[in-house]
Amino acid sequence: MNWLAMAGSLWQGGGASKAGQMQDAPRCPGPDRRLRRPKFELPPGTVDCHAHIFGPYSEYPFSPERAYTPEDCTVPDYEEVLDAMGIDRCVIVNGGAHGTDNRVMVDALHKLGNRARGVAAIRPGLQKKALQDLHESGVRGCRISTIVRGGAGPHHLEELASETHSFGWHVLLHLQESAELCELAPRLRQLPNVFVIDHLGHVLGREGTSAPGFCELMSLLKTGRVWVKLASLYRSSSLPYPPR
Repeated sequence: MNWLAMAGSLWQGGGASKAGQMQDAPRCPGPDRRLRRPKFELPPGTVDCHAHIFGPYSEYPFSPERAYTPEDCTVPDYEEVLDAMGIDRCVIVNGGAHGTDNRVMVDALHKLGNRARGVAAIRPGLQKKALQDLHESGVRGCRISTIVRGGAGPHHLEELASETHSFGWHVLLHLQESAELCELAPRLRQLPNVFVIDHLGHVLGREGTSAPGFCELMSLLKTGRVWVKLASLYRSSSLPYPPR
């Protein structure tokens, strides 16, 4: 079985018509495609720890359960960004618009080679062989989200953690509100897995460092099994995006 056929066997969910998929969810703004090299030079070995590949839509349709409709943002587009920024390695997270269809992420790992690793969007119940195939393609984690639809949620936490622990995968938590971390923390402490908290746990700037969610985040870091992504801080800031 070739790598693309293998990826197709890892698609949890049904299909939908092209017209339906393009109309069911609002379109989100695309990226600024005017590439500009930064004025500073990144150190060798720099890793972009979170990126999504979308489409091309004609080849990798979007999930009918998605909450948004993105523009095509393909592997060649992303390679141009990596080269312009001077980034050596990357982590491709299966985007919410693709639901649990991981084919586009596996395709990206195949094309990017050893410079890339992946985070899958899966629900519990995949056969061991399917998980092994994902692992061999370069996947090293799975994502749980309370923001995007069509993937796994907190109610899947224990099952996913159990099914993926033997592969050494981490569980990525993508939370809508920092208070959710307070609710999840006791469950996380009972599990042996490594966890990655996305978007700083979505602690908002106006909440401050005394917020229960931020305090819980600091406490979880002391376990040695929790990492934090300082990603998309503009979503957490109480100030407007700075002018160019």
